[in-house]
Amino acid sequence: DLHSFPTRRSSDLHIVEQNNQDPVFELQVDHESRNHFKEAAKWGNFIAIIYFVGFGLFLLVMLFAGAMLMNSPTLSPEMEGATGVAGGGYVQILLGLGIFVFLLYAGIMLYRFASACRRGVETQDQVAFNIGLKALRNYFVCMGLLAILGLVSDALKIVNIL
Repeated sequence: DLHSFPTRRSSDLHIVEQNNQDPVFELQVDHESRNHFKEAAKWGNFIAIIYFVGFGLFLLVMLFAGAMLMNSPTLSPEMEGATGVAGGGYVQILLGLGIFVFLLYAGIMLYRFASACRRGVETQDQVAFNIGLKALRNYFVCMGLLAILGLVSDALKIVNIL
């Protein structure tokens, strides 16, 4: 009969959840997977280094821009509208620092993934490998939040235009 599918009761699901904690169901990483994780760790390390260089440049720009904004006695009417602050760019500086801290955390998580995952795969250390995967999850959460904030910002700009 095409319409009779096996169904699971809630008690069956509870048994499955308990069984997933058994060592029998642990994930094994074979030679090919190890090579993929090593390669991912190398790229993660490379991208994290690029992040840190970018953060350094961003910090320098923020320091110089902040100093220029603080030293200017008044802003032109065009700049006042852009900054939203009549006497300086405090809002932009705080916003820039907030973005800096958020992205710095994401960069640290990517670097932590790369180093812990590589160490875990090379030494077959399950704890280090799990720490690396948790850091990768945190990195993706940060990037997901950043993507959502970008979409909301774009949507607000579009609504503002209309």
